[in-house]
Amino acid sequence: MVKSGFLVFLFIGHCLATTFIPISFERQIKDSDAIIQGTYVTQFSKKLADGNIATEFLFDVEKSQGLKNSELRGYTNFKVLSLGGDWQGETYKVHGAPRFKKNESVILFLKKDKHGYWIQNLSLGKYKLKQVGTEVLMISSVFPYHPQMGQIKVEDFYSKVEKIKVVTLVDYNPDYSKAGYHLRKPATNSFESHHVTIKKNDKKEASKTHRVPNSLPKEEMNIWWLIVLFALMGGISSILIKKSS
Repeated sequence: MVKSGFLVFLFIGHCLATTFIPISFERQIKDSDAIIQGTYVTQFSKKLADGNIATEFLFDVEKSQGLKNSELRGYTNFKVLSLGGDWQGETYKVHGAPRFKKNESVILFLKKDKHGYWIQNLSLGKYKLKQVGTEVLMISSVFPYHPQMGQIKVEDFYSKVEKIKVVTLVDYNPDYSKAGYHLRKPATNSFESHHVTIKKNDKKEASKTHRVPNSLPKEEMNIWWLIVLFALMGGISSILIKKSS
């Protein structure tokens, strides 16, 4: 017996039709190997080593969860796969496969195998991002009006990911990639990082201000010698006066 909200889709025949069944955000997050938020760039078809035809979609990734920097390679033209496509005159059509528009902003749930990252559960793993007033919503491409999983505030989604995966989506500052490293931070606006660096010269100056002098300055030494000299001269004068009297 199928539990409501958890069976994703059923293939009927040889990919002739696909029936989707709603699945909760929590389950999709838990089942995913990675999650990306980004902008669609382009696509092309390819034939895999096992003989299947797949479409490779390219995205500029803004935020991600579960991916290494080495996999993202600068967050541009990140590749994800989905079954189906046209390759050298061969057509392999999969009903329910995701479709994208140029510069479309999306969140994708991904699964990984030896070929790379796949969009999880075909179109069910794709969510569109839409600005509604002051809020940004992620909207299901299959069930946009479903009361539980059709729409959700993106900030609430980040919180769900953090609760389930421990680490939420993180974003990337491309300006830092030129310097040879990546700055990644949680995909919430409340995150702030503060770094304090002390230069070597600053450390030397700080050590100078707190150092106790081992000797007096030359000016102070000269004054003390004058005081001693005058004292000796006064003593000698008093001795001479006594002898003369």
